[in-house]
Amino acid sequence: MERYEDPDRIYSYSYKADNKSIVDRLFMNRWYGFAIRAVPPRLSANGVSMIGNLGSWFAFLVLSGLVFGPAPVFAKERPWIFALVGLGLLFYQTLDALDGLQARRLGTSGPLGEFVDHWFDSLNVFILPFGVCMAFPSVPPFLGLTLVLLATLTDWIELRRVKETNTLDFGYLSSEEATMAAYLFYFSIPIVGYDFWASPVAGLGLPPIFFILLAGSLGLIVTGIRSLRSYGFAWLSNVVAELLELLPLALGSLVLQERSGRAWLFLGGLCVGFAGSRIASNLLRHRLLGLAIRKWYPDMLILDSLLILALFAPGLPAWAAPGVLLAYLAWNLAMLATQFQKTLARVKDKLGIGLFQVPPAKAGKPA
Repeated sequence: MERYEDPDRIYSYSYKADNKSIVDRLFMNRWYGFAIRAVPPRLSANGVSMIGNLGSWFAFLVLSGLVFGPAPVFAKERPWIFALVGLGLLFYQTLDALDGLQARRLGTSGPLGEFVDHWFDSLNVFILPFGVCMAFPSVPPFLGLTLVLLATLTDWIELRRVKETNTLDFGYLSSEEATMAAYLFYFSIPIVGYDFWASPVAGLGLPPIFFILLAGSLGLIVTGIRSLRSYGFAWLSNVVAELLELLPLALGSLVLQERSGRAWLFLGGLCVGFAGSRIASNLLRHRLLGLAIRKWYPDMLILDSLLILALFAPGLPAWAAPGVLLAYLAWNLAMLATQFQKTLARVKDKLGIGLFQVPPAKAGKPA
């Protein structure tokens, strides 16, 4: 049963964006101004947002090998497939920006739109970099899971900063610049080849993609520390709590993939990311709806303990640890779906607004 410590917070909704991104000012804003013309005038902003996420999930499915097969196999014969990944990312980024423009065009800006947008963003923030790790088996497994952990932790920190200011801030160098770098990477593969990024560099023993992902990890660390520092590290205990809830799962995933293969690294990374998304999204609901949240999630701690026990307790069957991991994944997916449904119900009850609702067309204007 959910408890709302501030039941009326939904009525005092406030949100704005402060965008100083160089990439946006020079390139993307011009593209968004052109692309908005293709959006049907009566399509709901949430519909725009949810359609856009098909692009990011398509990109992830390709990178993870679930569409065309493992990247090391298809990349040698069809490296152009990585260009499709770049186009999927562009589709997602474009509609992720256009949903706000569409909301203002329809006059439907509000807490539901922000929740839907950022709820999906909390998933995309980790699946895309994790997909790159899956596409390049030469990336050490620990780096892939570290990247997922850092992405979810930084997402929580940034959402907390928005909670304090009601402002989403894009600095001169932000996620928009990182996304542009991702485009350059994906579109370079058909030109320079997959092996250029995947083969170890002479004398270093590590492939170039390792250093790209390492730079991304360091960027997340710098972003998180900068935001924490700006508020005197007041939220550090919450970040530590989230890390302690996710770390046993990440370590258990590493052990499982060593014992049973890379498929368990894939499932473990999804488990870590989905659990982090659930924590971050509850913080978002705290800001938008006044939901009471707690620092610790007992169900995650129990599942963490069961996974560690299944991995290291003597005498247990070989399927025990994989079974716990699959149960963990199913549980967090169910919790995310419940979280989404309860938010929709709360907004509908308080504001009378549905997920795809748009106001009636004004007389004299085309529908």
